[in-house]
Amino acid sequence: LRAIAIECPERLWISSIAIGRASGALVIQGVSLDQGLPELLADRLATALGSRGWLVEVPEKEAKGVMDNGGPWMFSLPVQCREPRPSALGAAGTRAGGAG
Repeated sequence: LRAIAIECPERLWISSIAIGRASGALVIQGVSLDQGLPELLADRLATALGSRGWLVEVPEKEAKGVMDNGGPWMFSLPVQCREPRPSALGAAGTRAGGAG
């Protein structure tokens, strides 16, 4: 959540953060006044979270066509954990408290 707060560009607002039913990915949804801002957020999060085992996917967008520039844009940005966090693993590579 901290990375999202730090990396969120101006003119883009987060409306929800939830777990996707089908994919199990974390899904960030919101609205942007500029077409390229969801991709900018995705790039910033990929840089901030990639080394921590997170995969930030390409956002899906839908233009509402209310503004002169075609916006605002509703967006959905999936973020998935590629690997278990090391702190969640025991010394032998199994989950703490059980077999891995």
